[in-house]
Amino acid sequence: DGMSLAPAVLYDQLASGQTEHVAGQTFRKFVFQERLSPHAELARLSGTPAVQTARIVTIVESGRVELNHAFLRVVTGRNVVDNYRHGETGNLEAPLDLLEGCLLEVWGPHGDGLGCMRVTHHPTTAVPLAGFRLPFWEATKALVEKAAILFLPMRCIGWDVAITPSGPVLLEANMWWGPHNALAFPSRSGGGLADLLERLEEASRRGRT
Repeated sequence: DGMSLAPAVLYDQLASGQTEHVAGQTFRKFVFQERLSPHAELARLSGTPAVQTARIVTIVESGRVELNHAFLRVVTGRNVVDNYRHGETGNLEAPLDLLEGCLLEVWGPHGDGLGCMRVTHHPTTAVPLAGFRLPFWEATKALVEKAAILFLPMRCIGWDVAITPSGPVLLEANMWWGPHNALAFPSRSGGGLADLLERLEEASRRGRT
């Protein structure tokens, strides 16, 4: 409910069952996770302490990991999450150059609510968007490449990665992932969504899943 509680008070409430009923559901077990903070450069970009994640799609072919495409979710306004949610949140999505980890063109919801439009500067901070380079990019790529091997036999995964002051952190592995439409087109550093789908369909025709 937005309250701030001392750790001992929170523990007593959880142990006594005072907070079991949330949104009509009853919970008897709780998981505590560290709250992550964004790298200072990402906080500067958007003027927010909210975590902004990079979605990176990997595919494993014959034991070799490829990065097919990636984009950054850019938080705007007072949002505390980076979800795009079909434009409903007002956040932005920015395809990434896979080689350098730089933002390419950036897209956001059109003012009238119909379709998308290109955005050149962050609407809150006025920081130029195109060319902004993600910190720890090489470490970020190495992290998802290592994770992709560990998740075999699932060969194609969309990873959500938070880039914190101490480096990249994996938040989520998505077997179902939906890219921004702009990512359907090939870039100089990646084959694009159309290329990936064609390769997966060809593998299926050869009897591979």
